[in-house]
Amino acid sequence: MYYERYVVVQPGIMGSEGVSQMDLLSEEEYLEILDTLPADNHLLDDSDPNKFIARMGAEAVRDLLMRLDLDTLSYDLRHQASSESSQQRKSEALKRLRVVEAFREGCSIWKTVRNGRSFNTCRLCRPNCAPWCHSMADVLPAPT
Repeated sequence: MYYERYVVVQPGIMGSEGVSQMDLLSEEEYLEILDTLPADNHLLDDSDPNKFIARMGAEAVRDLLMRLDLDTLSYDLRHQASSESSQQRKSEALKRLRVVEAFREGCSIWKTVRNGRSFNTCRLCRPNCAPWCHSMADVLPAPT
């Protein structure tokens, strides 16, 4: 499988250069950023706010999902749906809320040890909520 773009999971010190979370980077842009980073960036812990992190594929999606505060997002969407006067925006908020609630109920991160190797697994869609899980845009908040 070939991926064409990197997703910025955490902009770190590159945030001051205009790079923000969920930006899509070409390989050239990614390599340029790596060249400008301090040599010890890769030694920083992933939780360090100064560390630049960009990933591809499922690893990027997993990292972005793990950084979501589903409780806060659920609360915000409930408030938006109850206070919205536009029927279309209310409907969109309720649709996102259903997806977030499905994640809160059915998505759990766990480790499975098999043959001496660890795997991170996240069950993204339960069978009864599969119609709502068609797009990451329904789950991930819009970039700020």
